[in-house]
Amino acid sequence: NYDADSLKGKKLLEIGCGSGNNLLFAGLHLGLEVYGLDFSKSAVNYTKNLLNQFGVSHSVEVADASSLEYPEFTFDIIIDRAAIQHNQWEKCNAIVSEVKRVLKKQGLFVLNVTSEHHPRFADGEQLGDGSFLCDGEFGVRHFFSKYQIIQLLRAFQILKWETLNRFDNI
Repeated sequence: NYDADSLKGKKLLEIGCGSGNNLLFAGLHLGLEVYGLDFSKSAVNYTKNLLNQFGVSHSVEVADASSLEYPEFTFDIIIDRAAIQHNQWEKCNAIVSEVKRVLKKQGLFVLNVTSEHHPRFADGEQLGDGSFLCDGEFGVRHFFSKYQIIQLLRAFQILKWETLNRFDNI
């Protein structure tokens, strides 16, 4: 169980931290010790500047989530708000294996992914197993079947499964 008071001082890692808004909220308002990684150097620099501007202590770096440089059982919470899906199926599995390794035994992993029911499913060059090379900003994008999500998370206890049918940001 997590509430605002019990979160203070806990360690949070965000995979694909982008512009840092989740880390800013977690550090500033929840008192979490925040860590972030992204493959984009400009995103990491932006996030570092944002967190510094608000005085939020942090560790944010350019990194590959399939090969994390943290010891086992480091983080209380790991979040991914649709970053893992920008990899092919095999790499998604490697990333989630690393999440399992660095997450504490009673830790929380929050994952957002796009399903094969998304309107952009099958746009671009098919790479196999539900992955496509999309034009523009998306690059490689994996669209998950329900079975793949279950397989991906087989080492975790799923506490909540939520399906959103929102297409305002496709």
